[in-house]
Amino acid sequence: MEACTDSAQETQAGSKYDATEGITPPQSVSLAQKEFTSLTPVQPESRADARAKIHASIHSYERAIQDLRADLNALTPIGRLPLELQAEILVAAVKGLHPVGEPRRAYGKGPLPWISLAHICRALRAAALHTPRFWSFLVVTTGQTFAALLPRSRHAPLTVYAYLDDDDEDMGSNDRLCALETHLPAHLYRLRELCVNGPLVQVQRVCKLLASPLDTLDTLVLSNRIYAPDFDHDLEPDVPVIAAPGLTSGLRHLQLQWLPFRWDDPVFATRPLKLNTLIVSAGDRDVFPDVGRLEDFMSTMEAAAPYLDVLRLEDVFPQKSPEGNSSSSHCGVPSKSISFPALSSLRLAGRTSDVLFALDHFSFSPDVVLDIVANGESDLPDLVHRLSEHLRRAAPLQAIEISLPYRPSDELRLSGWRDDIPHPPKSPPFQLSVNTHKDDTEEFETATALQHVGDTFAHIERLTITGNGTAQTWRDIYSRLPSVHRLVIAHGEWKGFLGPLTAAGDGAADSNTLAFPALRQLELMTPDYFYGGCQPTERSVDALLEWLGFRQARGAPIGSLCLTSWVVTEEEVQKLKVFVPDVRFEGIVDRDPCG
Repeated sequence: MEACTDSAQETQAGSKYDATEGITPPQSVSLAQKEFTSLTPVQPESRADARAKIHASIHSYERAIQDLRADLNALTPIGRLPLELQAEILVAAVKGLHPVGEPRRAYGKGPLPWISLAHICRALRAAALHTPRFWSFLVVTTGQTFAALLPRSRHAPLTVYAYLDDDDEDMGSNDRLCALETHLPAHLYRLRELCVNGPLVQVQRVCKLLASPLDTLDTLVLSNRIYAPDFDHDLEPDVPVIAAPGLTSGLRHLQLQWLPFRWDDPVFATRPLKLNTLIVSAGDRDVFPDVGRLEDFMSTMEAAAPYLDVLRLEDVFPQKSPEGNSSSSHCGVPSKSISFPALSSLRLAGRTSDVLFALDHFSFSPDVVLDIVANGESDLPDLVHRLSEHLRRAAPLQAIEISLPYRPSDELRLSGWRDDIPHPPKSPPFQLSVNTHKDDTEEFETATALQHVGDTFAHIERLTITGNGTAQTWRDIYSRLPSVHRLVIAHGEWKGFLGPLTAAGDGAADSNTLAFPALRQLELMTPDYFYGGCQPTERSVDALLEWLGFRQARGAPIGSLCLTSWVVTEEEVQKLKVFVPDVRFEGIVDRDPCG
Protein backbone atom coordinates (compact mmCIF):
# COMPACT_ATOMS: atom_id res chain seq x y z
CA MET A 1 0.00 0.00 0.00
CA GLU A 2 2.86 2.36 0.82
CA ALA A 3 4.50 1.65 -2.54
CA CYS A 4 1.28 2.52 -4.29
CA THR A 5 0.95 5.75 -2.32
CA ASP A 6 4.53 6.75 -3.04
CA SER A 7 4.03 6.01 -6.72
CA ALA A 8 0.91 8.13 -6.77
CA GLN A 9 2.71 10.97 -5.02
CA GLU A 10 5.54 10.74 -7.56
CA THR A 11 3.03 10.86 -10.40
CA GLN A 12 1.30 13.84 -8.85
CA ALA A 13 4.57 15.66 -8.24
CA GLY A 14 5.72 15.06 -11.80
CA SER A 15 2.54 16.20 -13.55
CA LYS A 16 3.19 19.94 -13.67
CA TYR A 17 2.71 20.19 -17.47
CA ASP A 18 6.29 21.03 -18.33
CA ALA A 19 5.31 21.47 -22.01
CA THR A 20 2.86 24.28 -21.15
CA GLU A 21 4.25 26.57 -18.52
CA GLY A 22 1.83 28.07 -16.04
CA ILE A 23 -0.97 25.51 -16.49
CA THR A 24 -1.65 23.12 -13.59
CA PRO A 25 -3.79 20.00 -13.71
CA PRO A 26 -7.45 20.56 -12.91
CA GLN A 27 -8.73 19.72 -9.47
CA SER A 28 -10.66 16.70 -10.75
CA VAL A 29 -7.36 15.06 -11.77
CA SER A 30 -5.81 15.58 -8.36
CA LEU A 31 -8.86 14.22 -6.56
CA ALA A 32 -8.95 11.17 -8.80
CA GLN A 33 -5.27 10.48 -8.19
CA LYS A 34 -5.63 10.77 -4.43
CA GLU A 35 -8.77 8.69 -4.10
CA PHE A 36 -7.97 5.96 -6.63
CA THR A 37 -4.28 5.08 -6.50
CA SER A 38 -4.52 1.64 -8.06
CA LEU A 39 -6.71 -0.24 -10.48
CA THR A 40 -6.58 -3.26 -8.10
CA PRO A 41 -8.31 -2.47 -4.75
CA VAL A 42 -6.79 -3.97 -1.59
CA GLN A 43 -9.13 -6.38 0.19
CA PRO A 44 -12.29 -5.49 -1.77
CA GLU A 45 -15.57 -6.18 -0.03
CA SER A 46 -16.95 -7.59 -3.22
CA ARG A 47 -16.27 -7.74 -6.93
CA ALA A 48 -19.22 -5.36 -7.53
CA ASP A 49 -17.62 -2.74 -5.28
CA ALA A 50 -14.37 -3.08 -7.16
CA ARG A 51 -16.07 -2.61 -10.52
CA ALA A 52 -17.99 0.40 -9.19
CA LYS A 53 -14.77 2.05 -8.00
CA ILE A 54 -13.08 1.36 -11.33
CA HIS A 55 -15.99 2.89 -13.29
CA ALA A 56 -15.94 5.88 -10.96
CA SER A 57 -12.24 6.29 -11.63
CA ILE A 58 -12.77 6.07 -15.39
CA HIS A 59 -15.54 8.64 -15.16
CA SER A 60 -13.34 11.00 -13.16
CA TYR A 61 -10.52 10.75 -15.68
CA GLU A 62 -12.91 11.22 -18.59
CA ARG A 63 -14.24 14.38 -16.96
CA ALA A 64 -10.66 15.50 -16.41
CA ILE A 65 -9.88 14.93 -20.10
CA GLN A 66 -12.98 16.87 -21.07
CA ASP A 67 -11.89 19.73 -18.84
CA LEU A 68 -8.44 19.69 -20.40
CA ARG A 69 -9.92 19.76 -23.89
CA ALA A 70 -12.16 22.64 -22.88
CA ASP A 71 -9.09 24.50 -21.61
CA LEU A 72 -7.35 23.73 -24.90
CA ASN A 73 -10.32 24.97 -26.95
CA ALA A 74 -10.32 28.13 -24.86
CA LEU A 75 -6.90 28.92 -26.33
CA THR A 76 -8.21 28.89 -29.93
CA PRO A 77 -9.15 32.20 -31.60
CA ILE A 78 -12.88 31.49 -31.47
CA GLY A 79 -12.58 30.28 -27.88
CA ARG A 80 -11.12 33.63 -26.84
CA LEU A 81 -14.04 35.54 -28.33
CA PRO A 82 -16.56 37.06 -25.94
CA LEU A 83 -19.81 35.16 -25.47
CA GLU A 84 -21.72 37.89 -27.32
CA LEU A 85 -19.60 37.46 -30.48
CA GLN A 86 -19.89 33.68 -30.35
CA ALA A 87 -23.66 34.10 -30.15
CA GLU A 88 -23.66 36.37 -33.23
CA ILE A 89 -21.62 33.78 -35.16
CA LEU A 90 -24.12 31.07 -34.28
CA VAL A 91 -27.09 33.20 -35.27
CA ALA A 92 -25.46 34.19 -38.59
CA ALA A 93 -24.78 30.52 -39.38
CA VAL A 94 -28.38 29.56 -38.66
CA LYS A 95 -29.67 32.37 -40.87
CA GLY A 96 -27.57 31.04 -43.73
CA LEU A 97 -29.39 27.72 -43.51
CA HIS A 98 -32.81 29.38 -43.79
CA PRO A 99 -33.02 31.36 -47.04
CA VAL A 100 -36.24 33.25 -47.58
CA GLY A 101 -38.60 31.20 -49.73
CA GLU A 102 -40.14 27.77 -49.73
CA PRO A 103 -39.17 25.36 -46.95
CA ARG A 104 -36.76 22.76 -48.23
CA ARG A 105 -38.15 19.27 -48.59
CA ALA A 106 -35.37 17.71 -46.50
CA TYR A 107 -36.42 19.76 -43.50
CA GLY A 108 -39.74 17.95 -43.36
CA LYS A 109 -38.32 14.59 -42.31
CA GLY A 110 -34.64 14.91 -41.53
CA PRO A 111 -32.75 16.24 -38.51
CA LEU A 112 -32.21 19.92 -37.77
CA PRO A 113 -28.69 20.52 -39.15
CA TRP A 114 -28.14 23.79 -37.32
CA ILE A 115 -28.31 22.15 -33.88
CA SER A 116 -24.99 20.44 -34.64
CA LEU A 117 -23.35 23.85 -34.27
CA ALA A 118 -23.94 23.55 -30.53
CA HIS A 119 -22.05 20.22 -30.49
CA ILE A 120 -18.71 21.57 -31.70
CA CYS A 121 -17.32 22.48 -28.29
CA ARG A 122 -18.37 23.37 -24.75
CA ALA A 123 -18.00 27.10 -25.31
CA LEU A 124 -20.30 27.13 -28.37
CA ARG A 125 -22.81 24.94 -26.56
CA ALA A 126 -22.86 27.37 -23.67
CA ALA A 127 -23.24 30.26 -26.11
CA ALA A 128 -26.11 28.46 -27.87
CA LEU A 129 -27.94 27.71 -24.64
CA HIS A 130 -27.70 31.35 -23.60
CA THR A 131 -28.80 32.70 -27.02
CA PRO A 132 -32.59 32.57 -27.56
CA ARG A 133 -32.18 33.76 -31.16
CA PHE A 134 -30.25 30.57 -31.95
CA TRP A 135 -33.42 28.60 -31.19
CA SER A 136 -35.75 31.04 -32.92
CA PHE A 137 -35.25 29.47 -36.39
CA LEU A 138 -37.53 26.47 -36.14
CA VAL A 139 -38.31 23.88 -38.79
CA VAL A 140 -41.32 21.81 -37.88
CA THR A 141 -40.03 18.24 -38.24
CA THR A 142 -42.26 16.65 -35.60
CA GLY A 143 -44.81 18.09 -33.23
CA GLN A 144 -42.85 16.89 -30.20
CA THR A 145 -39.59 18.49 -31.36
CA PHE A 146 -41.32 21.77 -32.21
CA ALA A 147 -42.96 21.90 -28.78
CA ALA A 148 -39.65 21.15 -27.04
CA LEU A 149 -37.57 23.74 -28.92
CA LEU A 150 -40.10 26.57 -28.96
CA PRO A 151 -39.59 27.57 -25.27
CA ARG A 152 -35.82 27.88 -25.77
CA SER A 153 -36.39 30.83 -28.11
CA ARG A 154 -38.06 32.70 -25.21
CA HIS A 155 -39.21 36.06 -26.58
CA ALA A 156 -36.87 36.27 -29.59
CA PRO A 157 -38.41 37.05 -33.02
CA LEU A 158 -39.56 33.70 -34.39
CA THR A 159 -38.96 32.08 -37.79
CA VAL A 160 -41.05 28.98 -38.55
CA TYR A 161 -40.68 26.73 -41.59
CA ALA A 162 -43.21 23.94 -42.09
CA TYR A 163 -43.28 21.38 -44.86
CA LEU A 164 -46.61 19.57 -44.68
CA ASP A 165 -46.16 16.32 -46.56
CA ASP A 166 -49.11 13.99 -47.05
CA ASP A 167 -46.83 11.09 -47.94
CA ASP A 168 -45.57 10.53 -44.41
CA GLU A 169 -47.29 7.73 -42.52
CA ASP A 170 -45.55 7.46 -39.15
CA MET A 171 -44.60 11.12 -38.81
CA GLY A 172 -46.93 12.86 -41.18
CA SER A 173 -47.99 16.38 -41.90
CA ASN A 174 -51.02 16.07 -39.62
CA ASP A 175 -48.62 15.85 -36.68
CA ARG A 176 -46.79 18.98 -37.85
CA LEU A 177 -50.02 20.78 -38.65
CA CYS A 178 -51.45 19.98 -35.22
CA ALA A 179 -48.24 21.29 -33.66
CA LEU A 180 -48.69 24.58 -35.49
CA GLU A 181 -52.35 24.82 -34.53
CA THR A 182 -51.57 24.01 -30.90
CA HIS A 183 -48.47 26.09 -30.20
CA LEU A 184 -48.20 28.86 -32.81
CA PRO A 185 -51.18 31.08 -31.82
CA ALA A 186 -49.59 31.93 -28.46
CA HIS A 187 -46.46 33.21 -30.24
CA LEU A 188 -47.98 35.18 -33.11
CA TYR A 189 -47.01 38.43 -31.38
CA ARG A 190 -43.31 37.64 -32.05
CA LEU A 191 -43.59 35.78 -35.34
CA ARG A 192 -41.10 37.29 -37.81
CA GLU A 193 -41.13 34.79 -40.68
CA LEU A 194 -43.60 32.05 -41.57
CA CYS A 195 -43.06 29.72 -44.53
CA VAL A 196 -45.54 26.91 -45.11
CA ASN A 197 -45.56 24.52 -48.05
CA GLY A 198 -48.09 21.75 -48.34
CA PRO A 199 -51.47 20.56 -49.59
CA LEU A 200 -53.95 23.35 -50.15
CA VAL A 201 -56.42 22.35 -47.43
CA GLN A 202 -53.66 22.26 -44.81
CA VAL A 203 -52.21 25.60 -45.91
CA GLN A 204 -55.68 27.11 -45.57
CA ARG A 205 -55.88 25.78 -42.01
CA VAL A 206 -52.64 27.64 -41.25
CA CYS A 207 -54.17 30.80 -42.72
CA LYS A 208 -57.02 30.52 -40.21
CA LEU A 209 -54.45 30.81 -37.40
CA LEU A 210 -53.42 34.29 -38.55
CA ALA A 211 -56.25 36.01 -36.72
CA SER A 212 -54.44 38.23 -34.18
CA PRO A 213 -52.01 41.16 -34.65
CA LEU A 214 -48.78 40.14 -36.39
CA ASP A 215 -46.84 43.32 -35.73
CA THR A 216 -43.40 41.70 -36.10
CA LEU A 217 -44.23 39.57 -39.15
CA ASP A 218 -41.75 40.46 -41.89
CA THR A 219 -42.01 37.48 -44.26
CA LEU A 220 -45.00 35.32 -45.17
CA VAL A 221 -44.64 32.48 -47.68
CA LEU A 222 -47.61 30.21 -48.36
CA SER A 223 -47.17 27.65 -51.11
CA ASN A 224 -49.11 24.81 -52.68
CA ARG A 225 -46.78 24.82 -55.65
CA ILE A 226 -45.48 21.24 -55.52
CA TYR A 227 -48.92 19.67 -55.20
CA ALA A 228 -51.61 19.21 -57.80
CA PRO A 229 -54.91 20.45 -56.35
CA ASP A 230 -57.29 17.73 -55.24
CA PHE A 231 -60.20 18.38 -57.57
CA ASP A 232 -62.46 15.93 -55.73
CA HIS A 233 -61.94 17.65 -52.41
CA ASP A 234 -64.19 20.44 -51.19
CA LEU A 235 -61.88 23.45 -51.28
CA GLU A 236 -62.51 26.65 -49.41
CA PRO A 237 -61.66 29.32 -51.98
CA ASP A 238 -62.83 32.16 -49.74
CA VAL A 239 -60.35 31.52 -46.90
CA PRO A 240 -58.39 34.79 -46.65
CA VAL A 241 -54.64 34.87 -46.14
CA ILE A 242 -55.17 36.76 -42.86
CA ALA A 243 -58.37 37.28 -40.92
CA ALA A 244 -58.67 41.07 -41.07
CA PRO A 245 -56.94 44.17 -42.50
CA GLY A 246 -54.19 45.83 -40.50
CA LEU A 247 -52.80 42.70 -38.82
CA THR A 248 -49.56 42.71 -40.85
CA SER A 249 -48.40 46.32 -40.67
CA GLY A 250 -44.72 45.27 -40.74
CA LEU A 251 -44.97 42.80 -43.65
CA ARG A 252 -42.18 43.25 -46.20
CA HIS A 253 -42.05 39.92 -48.10
CA LEU A 254 -45.25 38.23 -49.30
CA GLN A 255 -45.24 35.09 -51.43
CA LEU A 256 -48.43 33.22 -52.44
CA GLN A 257 -48.04 30.29 -54.82
CA TRP A 258 -50.82 28.16 -56.27
CA LEU A 259 -53.36 29.39 -53.76
CA PRO A 260 -56.91 30.63 -54.35
CA PHE A 261 -56.92 34.31 -53.42
CA ARG A 262 -58.51 37.61 -54.34
CA TRP A 263 -56.99 41.05 -54.74
CA ASP A 264 -59.39 42.35 -52.08
CA ASP A 265 -57.86 39.96 -49.51
CA PRO A 266 -57.22 41.64 -46.11
CA VAL A 267 -53.48 41.05 -46.51
CA PHE A 268 -53.50 43.62 -49.35
CA ALA A 269 -55.74 46.08 -47.48
CA THR A 270 -53.11 47.31 -45.00
CA ARG A 271 -52.20 50.96 -45.53
CA PRO A 272 -49.50 51.92 -46.05
CA LEU A 273 -48.58 48.69 -47.83
CA LYS A 274 -44.80 48.64 -47.43
CA LEU A 275 -43.97 45.42 -49.24
CA ASN A 276 -40.44 45.09 -50.64
CA THR A 277 -41.16 41.75 -52.33
CA LEU A 278 -44.47 40.57 -53.77
CA ILE A 279 -44.62 37.17 -55.50
CA VAL A 280 -48.06 35.89 -56.43
CA SER A 281 -48.84 32.87 -58.61
CA ALA A 282 -52.37 31.56 -58.98
CA GLY A 283 -51.34 28.49 -60.95
CA ASP A 284 -53.97 26.84 -63.14
CA ARG A 285 -56.63 29.45 -63.90
CA ASP A 286 -59.09 26.67 -64.73
CA VAL A 287 -58.91 25.66 -61.07
CA PHE A 288 -58.77 29.15 -59.51
CA PRO A 289 -60.38 31.40 -62.13
CA ASP A 290 -61.53 34.29 -59.93
CA VAL A 291 -58.87 36.56 -58.44
CA GLY A 292 -61.17 39.54 -57.95
CA ARG A 293 -61.79 42.82 -59.69
CA LEU A 294 -59.30 44.71 -61.81
CA GLU A 295 -59.90 47.82 -59.71
CA ASP A 296 -58.70 45.94 -56.61
CA PHE A 297 -55.64 44.71 -58.48
CA MET A 298 -54.74 48.23 -59.59
CA SER A 299 -55.38 49.60 -56.09
CA THR A 300 -52.98 47.03 -54.59
CA MET A 301 -50.30 47.80 -57.16
CA GLU A 302 -50.62 51.53 -56.54
CA ALA A 303 -50.38 51.08 -52.76
CA ALA A 304 -47.33 48.78 -52.96
CA ALA A 305 -45.51 50.57 -55.79
CA PRO A 306 -43.45 53.09 -53.75
CA TYR A 307 -41.62 50.37 -51.82
CA LEU A 308 -41.49 47.32 -54.10
CA ASP A 309 -38.08 45.99 -55.05
CA VAL A 310 -39.16 42.60 -56.48
CA LEU A 311 -42.53 42.03 -58.19
CA ARG A 312 -43.58 38.71 -59.77
CA LEU A 313 -47.11 38.23 -61.03
CA GLU A 314 -47.94 34.89 -62.64
CA ASP A 315 -51.45 34.26 -64.00
CA VAL A 316 -53.01 36.58 -61.44
CA PHE A 317 -54.49 39.24 -63.69
CA PRO A 318 -58.28 39.69 -63.35
CA GLN A 319 -60.15 38.30 -66.32
CA LYS A 320 -63.19 39.49 -68.20
CA SER A 321 -66.42 38.12 -66.87
CA PRO A 322 -68.43 35.76 -69.12
CA GLU A 323 -71.06 38.49 -69.46
CA GLY A 324 -68.47 41.00 -70.52
CA ASN A 325 -69.00 43.17 -67.45
CA SER A 326 -66.64 46.11 -67.78
CA SER A 327 -66.02 46.14 -64.01
CA SER A 328 -64.08 42.88 -64.43
CA SER A 329 -62.37 43.70 -67.69
CA HIS A 330 -59.66 46.03 -68.82
CA CYS A 331 -62.30 48.43 -70.07
CA GLY A 332 -63.13 51.39 -67.89
CA VAL A 333 -59.80 51.29 -66.02
CA PRO A 334 -57.99 54.65 -65.87
CA SER A 335 -55.10 54.89 -68.28
CA LYS A 336 -52.83 56.40 -65.63
CA SER A 337 -49.40 54.85 -65.14
CA ILE A 338 -48.31 53.46 -61.77
CA SER A 339 -44.71 54.33 -60.96
CA PHE A 340 -42.40 51.79 -59.26
CA PRO A 341 -39.39 53.93 -58.26
CA ALA A 342 -37.56 51.25 -56.22
CA LEU A 343 -38.24 48.25 -58.49
CA SER A 344 -35.20 46.17 -59.52
CA SER A 345 -36.82 42.91 -60.73
CA LEU A 346 -40.12 42.37 -62.55
CA ARG A 347 -41.68 39.12 -63.80
CA LEU A 348 -45.01 39.13 -65.59
CA ALA A 349 -46.60 35.89 -66.81
CA GLY A 350 -50.03 35.35 -68.28
CA ARG A 351 -52.07 35.95 -71.39
CA THR A 352 -50.28 38.20 -73.83
CA SER A 353 -53.03 40.83 -73.57
CA ASP A 354 -52.77 40.84 -69.75
CA VAL A 355 -49.00 41.20 -69.79
CA LEU A 356 -49.26 44.02 -72.33
CA PHE A 357 -51.86 45.74 -70.17
CA ALA A 358 -49.53 45.62 -67.15
CA LEU A 359 -46.58 46.99 -69.13
CA ASP A 360 -48.75 49.81 -70.45
CA HIS A 361 -49.79 50.78 -66.89
CA PHE A 362 -46.49 50.17 -65.03
CA SER A 363 -43.68 52.69 -65.09
CA PHE A 364 -40.22 51.56 -63.94
CA SER A 365 -36.52 52.10 -64.51
CA PRO A 366 -35.02 50.77 -67.76
CA ASP A 367 -32.41 48.98 -65.64
CA VAL A 368 -35.03 46.67 -64.10
CA VAL A 369 -34.39 42.93 -64.60
CA LEU A 370 -37.34 42.02 -66.82
CA ASP A 371 -38.79 38.52 -67.28
CA ILE A 372 -41.87 38.25 -69.51
CA VAL A 373 -43.89 35.11 -70.23
CA ALA A 374 -46.63 35.65 -72.82
CA ASN A 375 -49.25 33.03 -73.64
CA GLY A 376 -50.92 33.25 -77.04
CA GLU A 377 -50.24 35.07 -80.31
CA SER A 378 -52.95 37.64 -79.76
CA ASP A 379 -51.39 41.10 -79.19
CA LEU A 380 -47.90 39.59 -79.60
CA PRO A 381 -46.71 42.20 -82.13
CA ASP A 382 -47.77 45.00 -79.77
CA LEU A 383 -46.02 43.32 -76.87
CA VAL A 384 -42.76 42.94 -78.81
CA HIS A 385 -42.97 46.58 -79.87
CA ARG A 386 -43.52 47.63 -76.25
CA LEU A 387 -40.53 45.61 -75.06
CA SER A 388 -38.37 47.05 -77.83
CA GLU A 389 -39.15 50.53 -76.56
CA HIS A 390 -38.07 49.48 -73.09
CA LEU A 391 -34.78 48.02 -74.35
CA ARG A 392 -33.97 51.18 -76.28
CA ARG A 393 -34.13 53.13 -73.03
CA ALA A 394 -31.95 50.64 -71.13
CA ALA A 395 -28.23 49.99 -71.29
CA PRO A 396 -27.60 48.14 -74.56
CA LEU A 397 -27.53 44.37 -74.60
CA GLN A 398 -24.30 42.79 -75.82
CA ALA A 399 -25.36 39.13 -76.08
CA ILE A 400 -28.62 37.32 -76.68
CA GLU A 401 -29.70 33.68 -76.71
CA ILE A 402 -32.66 32.56 -78.82
CA SER A 403 -34.21 29.21 -77.92
CA LEU A 404 -36.38 28.19 -80.84
CA PRO A 405 -39.28 25.75 -80.31
CA TYR A 406 -38.45 22.11 -80.99
CA ARG A 407 -42.17 21.70 -81.68
CA PRO A 408 -44.83 24.31 -82.42
CA SER A 409 -46.34 23.63 -78.99
CA ASP A 410 -43.08 24.56 -77.24
CA GLU A 411 -42.13 28.07 -76.19
CA LEU A 412 -39.86 30.55 -77.91
CA ARG A 413 -37.45 32.17 -75.45
CA LEU A 414 -35.20 35.16 -76.00
CA SER A 415 -32.67 36.08 -73.30
CA GLY A 416 -30.35 39.07 -73.28
CA TRP A 417 -27.26 40.10 -71.30
CA ARG A 418 -25.48 43.44 -71.08
CA ASP A 419 -22.15 41.61 -70.94
CA ASP A 420 -21.10 38.26 -72.33
CA ILE A 421 -23.24 35.24 -71.46
CA PRO A 422 -21.96 34.04 -68.08
CA HIS A 423 -20.80 30.50 -67.34
CA PRO A 424 -22.45 28.93 -65.54
CA PRO A 425 -25.55 30.71 -66.86
CA LYS A 426 -27.28 33.18 -64.56
CA SER A 427 -30.62 34.89 -64.77
CA PRO A 428 -30.44 37.37 -67.65
CA PRO A 429 -31.44 41.01 -67.20
CA PHE A 430 -33.98 40.55 -70.00
CA GLN A 431 -35.98 37.50 -70.99
CA LEU A 432 -39.04 37.01 -73.17
CA SER A 433 -40.82 33.66 -73.42
CA VAL A 434 -43.68 33.14 -75.86
CA ASN A 435 -46.09 30.20 -75.70
CA THR A 436 -48.33 30.03 -78.77
CA HIS A 437 -50.14 26.82 -77.71
CA LYS A 438 -50.12 25.54 -81.28
CA ASP A 439 -50.41 21.84 -81.89
CA ASP A 440 -47.57 19.98 -83.56
CA THR A 441 -49.18 20.21 -87.00
CA GLU A 442 -49.08 24.01 -87.09
CA GLU A 443 -46.04 26.05 -88.03
CA PHE A 444 -44.86 28.76 -85.66
CA GLU A 445 -43.43 31.72 -87.55
CA THR A 446 -40.61 33.17 -85.47
CA ALA A 447 -40.87 36.29 -87.59
CA THR A 448 -44.18 37.03 -85.86
CA ALA A 449 -42.28 37.62 -82.64
CA LEU A 450 -39.19 39.26 -84.15
CA GLN A 451 -40.40 41.40 -87.02
CA HIS A 452 -41.29 44.26 -84.65
CA VAL A 453 -37.94 44.53 -82.90
CA GLY A 454 -36.68 46.86 -85.61
CA ASP A 455 -33.05 47.80 -84.97
CA THR A 456 -33.24 47.03 -81.25
CA PHE A 457 -30.68 44.23 -81.57
CA ALA A 458 -28.55 45.83 -84.28
CA HIS A 459 -25.64 46.26 -81.86
CA ILE A 460 -25.65 42.68 -80.49
CA GLU A 461 -22.13 41.16 -80.66
CA ARG A 462 -22.79 37.59 -79.51
CA LEU A 463 -25.67 35.37 -80.60
CA THR A 464 -26.50 31.88 -79.33
CA ILE A 465 -29.26 29.84 -80.97
CA THR A 466 -30.75 26.56 -79.78
CA GLY A 467 -33.68 24.55 -81.12
CA ASN A 468 -35.20 23.99 -84.52
CA GLY A 469 -35.83 26.44 -87.30
CA THR A 470 -36.58 26.65 -91.00
CA ALA A 471 -34.40 28.53 -93.48
CA GLN A 472 -36.81 31.45 -93.33
CA THR A 473 -36.53 31.53 -89.55
CA TRP A 474 -32.75 31.77 -89.70
CA ARG A 475 -32.92 34.48 -92.35
CA ASP A 476 -35.32 36.57 -90.26
CA ILE A 477 -32.96 36.39 -87.29
CA TYR A 478 -29.74 37.07 -89.21
CA SER A 479 -31.12 40.12 -91.00
CA ARG A 480 -31.77 41.89 -87.68
CA LEU A 481 -28.34 41.21 -86.15
CA PRO A 482 -25.71 42.79 -88.42
CA SER A 483 -23.06 43.38 -85.69
CA VAL A 484 -22.63 39.81 -84.46
CA HIS A 485 -18.98 38.77 -84.32
CA ARG A 486 -19.48 35.57 -82.30
CA LEU A 487 -22.14 33.02 -83.27
CA VAL A 488 -22.97 29.86 -81.30
CA ILE A 489 -25.33 27.29 -82.82
CA ALA A 490 -26.18 24.77 -80.10
CA HIS A 491 -28.41 21.70 -80.18
CA GLY A 492 -31.39 20.89 -82.33
CA GLU A 493 -31.99 19.48 -85.79
CA TRP A 494 -30.70 22.18 -88.11
CA LYS A 495 -32.56 22.67 -91.36
CA GLY A 496 -30.28 24.48 -93.75
CA PHE A 497 -28.75 26.99 -91.33
CA LEU A 498 -25.69 27.51 -93.55
CA GLY A 499 -27.70 28.59 -96.58
CA PRO A 500 -29.17 31.72 -94.99
CA LEU A 501 -25.68 32.61 -93.73
CA THR A 502 -24.69 33.39 -97.33
CA ALA A 503 -27.58 35.82 -97.85
CA ALA A 504 -29.89 37.82 -95.63
CA GLY A 505 -33.12 39.74 -95.96
CA ASP A 506 -36.00 38.88 -98.22
CA GLY A 507 -33.82 38.21 -101.25
CA ALA A 508 -32.70 34.71 -100.47
CA ALA A 509 -30.90 34.25 -103.78
CA ASP A 510 -28.74 37.35 -103.47
CA SER A 511 -25.31 35.84 -102.89
CA ASN A 512 -23.70 39.29 -102.77
CA THR A 513 -25.46 40.05 -99.49
CA LEU A 514 -23.29 38.80 -96.65
CA ALA A 515 -24.95 37.88 -93.37
CA PHE A 516 -23.01 38.81 -90.26
CA PRO A 517 -20.24 40.76 -92.01
CA ALA A 518 -18.46 41.21 -88.64
CA LEU A 519 -18.56 37.49 -87.77
CA ARG A 520 -15.16 36.13 -86.71
CA GLN A 521 -15.92 33.37 -84.17
CA LEU A 522 -18.18 30.41 -84.89
CA GLU A 523 -19.12 27.62 -82.45
CA LEU A 524 -21.16 24.66 -83.71
CA MET A 525 -22.54 21.93 -81.46
CA THR A 526 -24.23 18.61 -82.27
CA PRO A 527 -24.84 18.67 -86.07
CA ASP A 528 -28.16 17.47 -87.45
CA TYR A 529 -27.03 13.87 -88.03
CA PHE A 530 -26.06 13.63 -84.35
CA TYR A 531 -29.71 13.06 -83.45
CA GLY A 532 -30.54 10.61 -86.22
CA GLY A 533 -27.65 8.17 -86.03
CA CYS A 534 -25.07 7.68 -88.76
CA GLN A 535 -25.49 10.13 -91.63
CA PRO A 536 -23.17 11.18 -94.48
CA THR A 537 -20.72 13.85 -93.28
CA GLU A 538 -21.19 15.93 -96.40
CA ARG A 539 -24.49 17.10 -94.91
CA SER A 540 -22.45 19.09 -92.39
CA VAL A 541 -18.69 19.08 -92.91
CA ASP A 542 -18.62 19.55 -96.70
CA ALA A 543 -21.30 22.24 -96.50
CA LEU A 544 -19.29 23.94 -93.76
CA LEU A 545 -16.12 23.84 -95.90
CA GLU A 546 -17.98 25.40 -98.82
CA TRP A 547 -19.36 28.16 -96.60
CA LEU A 548 -15.94 28.90 -95.08
CA GLY A 549 -14.57 29.30 -98.61
CA PHE A 550 -17.45 31.62 -99.44
CA ARG A 551 -16.64 33.83 -96.46
CA GLN A 552 -12.95 33.90 -97.33
CA ALA A 553 -13.68 34.85 -100.95
CA ARG A 554 -15.86 37.75 -99.75
CA GLY A 555 -13.07 39.14 -97.57
CA ALA A 556 -14.72 38.14 -94.28
CA PRO A 557 -12.96 34.93 -93.19
CA ILE A 558 -13.71 33.15 -89.94
CA GLY A 559 -10.82 33.45 -87.50
CA SER A 560 -11.91 30.90 -84.92
CA LEU A 561 -13.99 27.73 -85.26
CA CYS A 562 -15.06 25.42 -82.44
CA LEU A 563 -16.81 22.11 -83.14
CA THR A 564 -18.42 20.25 -80.24
CA SER A 565 -19.86 16.73 -80.36
CA TRP A 566 -19.04 16.30 -84.03
CA VAL A 567 -17.80 13.06 -85.61
CA VAL A 568 -15.33 13.80 -88.42
CA THR A 569 -12.24 12.28 -90.00
CA GLU A 570 -8.68 13.50 -89.51
CA GLU A 571 -8.60 14.55 -93.17
CA GLU A 572 -11.68 16.75 -92.70
CA VAL A 573 -10.11 18.45 -89.67
CA GLN A 574 -7.08 19.36 -91.77
CA LYS A 575 -9.33 20.73 -94.54
CA LEU A 576 -11.06 22.99 -92.02
CA LYS A 577 -7.70 24.38 -90.90
CA VAL A 578 -7.01 25.54 -94.46
CA PHE A 579 -9.79 28.14 -94.13
CA VAL A 580 -9.67 28.82 -90.36
CA PRO A 581 -6.36 29.48 -88.58
CA ASP A 582 -7.78 28.55 -85.15
CA VAL A 583 -9.78 25.30 -85.11
CA ARG A 584 -10.82 23.91 -81.74
CA PHE A 585 -12.23 20.45 -82.02
CA GLU A 586 -14.12 18.92 -79.08
CA GLY A 587 -15.61 15.88 -80.74
CA ILE A 588 -14.60 12.46 -82.07
CA VAL A 589 -11.94 12.07 -84.76
CA ASP A 590 -12.36 8.79 -86.63
CA ARG A 591 -11.27 7.61 -90.06
CA ASP A 592 -14.74 6.08 -90.38
CA PRO A 593 -17.29 8.32 -88.65
CA CYS A 594 -19.96 5.65 -89.18
CA GLY A 595 -17.80 2.97 -87.59
